[in-house]
Amino acid sequence: MAYAEANLGRGKRLEALQAYQRVLEIKPDVVEVHLAIVKIYSFQGLFAEAYQQLVRVFQLSPDSLEGHVLFRRLSKESPVPDEYARFFEGMDEFLPRLDALRDYRVQIQMELDERRSEMDQIATFLKESSDDPLLVYLQEMAKRRLQFSEAFMLEISSWDEKLKAMEEEKIQELEQKRQREMEERRIVMLAEAAAAAAALLVEEPEPEPEPVEVKPAVNEERLKFFESIQESISSLLAALAKTKGVTAVFVVDRDGTLVFRDMKETADETIISAAVRDGVAILEEFRKDSPDYRPYLYWVLEFEKGIMVMRSVSNDFSLLAVGQAGTNFGALRYSIDKNKVSLEEVLAPAANFPTQDTLLWETL
Repeated sequence: MAYAEANLGRGKRLEALQAYQRVLEIKPDVVEVHLAIVKIYSFQGLFAEAYQQLVRVFQLSPDSLEGHVLFRRLSKESPVPDEYARFFEGMDEFLPRLDALRDYRVQIQMELDERRSEMDQIATFLKESSDDPLLVYLQEMAKRRLQFSEAFMLEISSWDEKLKAMEEEKIQELEQKRQREMEERRIVMLAEAAAAAAALLVEEPEPEPEPVEVKPAVNEERLKFFESIQESISSLLAALAKTKGVTAVFVVDRDGTLVFRDMKETADETIISAAVRDGVAILEEFRKDSPDYRPYLYWVLEFEKGIMVMRSVSNDFSLLAVGQAGTNFGALRYSIDKNKVSLEEVLAPAANFPTQDTLLWETL
């Protein structure tokens, strides 16, 4: 085999080919010998023979990097013969390992350096004997060998660029994955810290207030009467309910029974009932201690975010308007007073269904 390589190095391709063939007679499975024969046939333009030898290369070593470089060069010089086409299906998709490619690059670079040195030596001899036909022939062969090696280097470079791009893409994917994992860990840590802080700040829950007792109506007839006058009350209080800022309007019996409700926003009816019942009781107690005061007309409560206005309609009923902060009290009073008498007339028949409470107010 050394003899064959020496002949090939001196450009004696026929002698090298014969020597390689003798090696194969003894050792038919030596991949390097088949590769060398492919190069000789390719250099000579014997492409069919080169493809035939290349089939044997891939049978022995499917991932042969040099074999794939030779295939890429051959396929650019001449199409694959039909009889060998099935052996090369999918070869265009081959990608070598990056480390193997870089090692092969070093090998080809050494060949390039030898070829260029050879060209320089022949050029020196030609300066002295420019018309020597042997030197001219040797120069032409050396030039072809240099071009052959340069073509190999181009194939290696194209693979190298593709593999580098894939490697960079993989690195980016890994970095993005690392960033996502870090963000997920950060969120978990923040959640754990918040939970720990909340656990330290947990206070004993305040006891729920006992439910306010609301006195039931005396009889069902009184409740049925209230149901029968809903449309009349709604008609009388429509303007009040539409007043800017008003969120709820109620008519409440002195014992806390809700006679009528018109709510734009949800309100706690239990609190409304208690406010009227207890508020009336407070006002009556106040009158006992201050006999000079007349029975109440309005009771106004202002809060940070709203206002509540209570107006007596009769001894037994109060009209209650709930509004947002800034609601015009003058507009509320006007709408309330405007329909007070009519509302009292609608409610008057309720006297036929008295409550258990003793009437302590004076009729207004």
